[in-house]
Amino acid sequence: MDVSFIVPSYQQGRFIQECLDSIAAQNLPEDTFEVLVIDGGSTDETAHVVKNHPLQPFFISEPDRGQAHAVNKGIARAKGSYLAWINSDDYYHPGVFPELLTLAKNQ
Repeated sequence: MDVSFIVPSYQQGRFIQECLDSIAAQNLPEDTFEVLVIDGGSTDETAHVVKNHPLQPFFISEPDRGQAHAVNKGIARAKGSYLAWINSDDYYHPGVFPELLTLAKNQ
């Protein structure tokens, strides 16, 4: 597995769809990446959005000690050679990761 996308989240249901869509828009082969959404126990629509997203990310929602704790939980579960941390209210431009992986693998 090449990339583990770690997405810390809390009460970001209105943004997380765009975040996950931007990961999907990287057009990486399905077996080369994973998406881990580590949620701090949101009570908004976050769980519904994540559970119904075509990427079918790993999702855990439980109280945590903030963003750093959520990211560390994601790192502990990650299987990728590279870690990509993206906040749930951010997004990637399409097609960035195939280029980054090519560059990284040629170093």
